[in-house]
Amino acid sequence: MKVLEVLAGLALGMVTLVILVVGSLFAVGSMGQYVRNKSM
Repeated sequence: MKVLEVLAGLALGMVTLVILVVGSLFAVGSMGQYVRNKSM
């Protein structure tokens, strides 16, 4: 049962990491578009 707990924790960590990375990329992209529109 210990292995299952460890695997579940790892999976949860990976999902959280992916969500964080995608979110930050999306935020950076929208910020870049906003800055570009303002400077135009």
